[in-house]
Amino acid sequence: MYRQFYGQPSDLAAARNFISARLEKEDSFLIGAFDSSNCVGFTQLYPSFSSVGMKPKLILNDMFVVEEFRRSGVARALLKAAEKLGEKLGAGALLLATQKENSAARQLYESAGWIAETNFIYYNLAFRNDT
Repeated sequence: MYRQFYGQPSDLAAARNFISARLEKEDSFLIGAFDSSNCVGFTQLYPSFSSVGMKPKLILNDMFVVEEFRRSGVARALLKAAEKLGEKLGAGALLLATQKENSAARQLYESAGWIAETNFIYYNLAFRNDT
């Protein structure tokens, strides 16, 4: 569901391999939210560093809540868990990006104390994987 939300095709095997590799290599942190028997949301954070701040930082790269659990506090709980992880690791900051059009997510982030960055412009350089 997560990748489809962003217009990507479903590929459960590749997703499992990707997540397994992240956990085996310990190069990300995965936080899940569960009801009595199912995962109803998750966030994944990647460590990075700030040379200026001389502290680690965490990039909240993925956040997803199953549609029927949205607006029930799951996303807010995931943000709080991410914040606690950042504090535990001594991070100087947590960072995230969301689409400008995603007003619901932006409203959530701002209500949780996140501040929209206005001093920087972020750029991406995407690589094509046509092999």
